Amino acid sequence: MGIFEVLEQISMDLLQESSALLTEREEEIRSRPSTLANSALCDNRNMVMAAVETSGYALQHASARLRADVEVVWTAIQQSPDALAFADAKLRRNKPLVLQ
Repeated sequence: MGIFEVLEQISMDLLQESSALLTEREEEIRSRPSTLANSALCDNRNMVMAAVETSGYALQHASARLRADVEVVWTAIQQSPDALAFADAKLRRNKPLVLQ
């Protein structure tokens, strides 16, 4: 096995390990959405989506960028309509979103 094959195998192994860790972290956030608070994950879209799918109130811990993301906010308010209070002001005024 040449050096390139070895490096490719190492890269694949690292990718699989990091994917498994993200999946574990996502499951932790699904089970306890408050984990998002005070976390660098508050700007990670996948992690925030996992949290708001469980509890819309997790939107309050999302970054400003994700509180302005229509899909994230829509998912949050499907779980908890009162979560709209944590959305970006422009989305709170978005009647089609609010009335869905």
